[in-house]
Amino acid sequence: RMADRRGEVHNLEQQQQKDGAAVVDRSSGWRHFVAGTFSGMAGVFIGHPFDTVKVRLQTQRPGLDGRLLYRNAIHCAAVTLRKEGPRGLFKGMASPMLGDSFTSSFVFGLYGAARIAQIDAHDRRELSEQAALARLSVTQVLLAGAVVGVAAPLILCPVELVKIRLQVQAAGTETLYTGPIDCIKKTVQREGIGGLQRGLTATWLRDIPGFAAYFGAYEAMRRLMAKPGESVDDIAPWKQLVAGGLGGIAGWVISYP
Repeated sequence: RMADRRGEVHNLEQQQQKDGAAVVDRSSGWRHFVAGTFSGMAGVFIGHPFDTVKVRLQTQRPGLDGRLLYRNAIHCAAVTLRKEGPRGLFKGMASPMLGDSFTSSFVFGLYGAARIAQIDAHDRRELSEQAALARLSVTQVLLAGAVVGVAAPLILCPVELVKIRLQVQAAGTETLYTGPIDCIKKTVQREGIGGLQRGLTATWLRDIPGFAAYFGAYEAMRRLMAKPGESVDDIAPWKQLVAGGLGGIAGWVISYP
């Protein structure tokens, strides 16, 4: 069906050119950067409380009695709310709110550029950018996602390191850092500038397959849900949300360990 739909998009594009119709370019780089920035901010605000719970579960260690502080995610959230209030779930959000917003714009901009770079010479001459991108294979989309996974950790790793170090500071424990700037300063003082890139290799191992799976599943679902002759950029918003959600699931299933 994907091959048939690419053919229909090609025919529609050719007809537009014959009729002299204006072709709208919706893949401009600045659109990817702007969309990525706002999606990153929204994602951090909505997802940060869940991320705090995840990080605290992953980093907790048994106490002197051999028992863990948190039994499960619900118990962790309840204990955090009881001891620290709602602000406890948003601890460390300043770092990803700034860093992830920029990273998201970078990710989507680089993803768009990586796809455009794979358009063959014939399609580049004969088709609009939108129609040419619709002809890329899912394998090429996976490759574009993997390119993102190589570059993004260089920015993500310091942002996540600061975020996690702030998140694991629970109420009643020693406060090592007063905020993201203080965390950065103390990390550099104690570990050097390279300390901000601690865990970079593990981040690459997570993000190269993770971003490839995310964008591959996202694009595949958009193509499956598009009507015959319809551009994937024109499908209904709810379909875009479903495609994004399924892409996110695919990315996490591959990269979570």
